[in-house]
Amino acid sequence: AVGSKKSTVNRYVEKLEDSPTGPTATTVSIASLVSSTKVDFDTMMYLSRFGFGLGNFDPVMSLEVEQYMERQGHRKYEVRCALRLPDSAIPVTDKQELQVDALFDVLPLTWSCWKRLYELRENLYEPVKECLGASYDKHFKNAPLALRIGISGTLERLDLWVQRLGELVSEKLLPGRCLALILRFLDAPAPEEAEDGTLRPKANFGSEKCLTHGDREFRIREWRSNWQLELKTRLLNLGAQPQVWERHVVLCDDTGEKLLAKCREDGYPYVTYSNSSLKGQPIHFPVTVTADAC
Repeated sequence: AVGSKKSTVNRYVEKLEDSPTGPTATTVSIASLVSSTKVDFDTMMYLSRFGFGLGNFDPVMSLEVEQYMERQGHRKYEVRCALRLPDSAIPVTDKQELQVDALFDVLPLTWSCWKRLYELRENLYEPVKECLGASYDKHFKNAPLALRIGISGTLERLDLWVQRLGELVSEKLLPGRCLALILRFLDAPAPEEAEDGTLRPKANFGSEKCLTHGDREFRIREWRSNWQLELKTRLLNLGAQPQVWERHVVLCDDTGEKLLAKCREDGYPYVTYSNSSLKGQPIHFPVTVTADAC
């Protein structure tokens, strides 16, 4: 932290420690996520970085699966994820509650991850089913998971299942340990603490490395809704104007496939595969960007 301003995390710790029963006090709203198993302190701290337990409301989650890709002999599905503040208006008095101001710097948070079906089944479906026990069938009766590739409508069934999972998170029907497991499995970018003590979304663009002849390289870790605009800004800051991108900027996905960065007539940037057979396919992150010394 800087000056006398306490860090977001430190103030949250003090709130926990000052409560009558310590870190598991029921005065912390995250306790509402716990069933018969208490949430351990580390899990509570992890969830707090996403806004859970910081006020009288918790973030809501939305999940969807809209596409898949075939790479290196495997089919991977893209899970698009979002955490945001509840739609209901937040009274001004609630904004003065401890930590709630930090949520406006963290949320909405959007990201995506690519998972194989067996990963979704073993590392998400099975833990969630075990967590819910006998109530699982009630919650997912209209959204059965496709347990193996080849079943008709696999993509649609996956989409319905993850949508329902997001609804359960939003309805606070899952215990804290299960919620933490879900966020970690989905590679949620846990917000980081800034120098002024507030939480900020984790940077999606890595720091630049200086290569030979003055070239610069950096990585884009994942899909986010504004990643192409952020890429344009980064390239402009490096002195690379859109008209030279095709000659002086090299982008590769995590399999080594080359990408092209361009701008539409209205100036909006877009990225696509240079291989014509892959055009229109979803980009597989992380993406490595190398900008020649222009």
